[in-house]
Amino acid sequence: MQKNHKPLPADIHQKVFRDWRYFLGFGFGSGLLPKIPGTWGSLVAIPLIVLFKLFPVWLYIVLTIAYFFLGAWLSEKLSRDLDMHDYGGVNCDEILGMLCVMLPFSLNI
Repeated sequence: MQKNHKPLPADIHQKVFRDWRYFLGFGFGSGLLPKIPGTWGSLVAIPLIVLFKLFPVWLYIVLTIAYFFLGAWLSEKLSRDLDMHDYGGVNCDEILGMLCVMLPFSLNI
């Protein structure tokens, strides 16, 4: 597999918004945004963090662990489908990183 040297498939936008695996792997579509897909994924994580913070901490942890395993599987699958290793648009790992980092913090300003 190559690292980001191939062009994306012409139908990538359709795949992202029609296939749940691409939709989640591309950070709810944020991985298609230009220049800084990882940063866009981190920003997309903010509403998810706010939602998770409404649940008890044990549920936040369980959901984050589940997202870890789902994200690992999605990253591998999409890397193979796209024939690119660690394509930046597959930014579910940035979302997971934000979920982990924000776990000990409250929503208080």
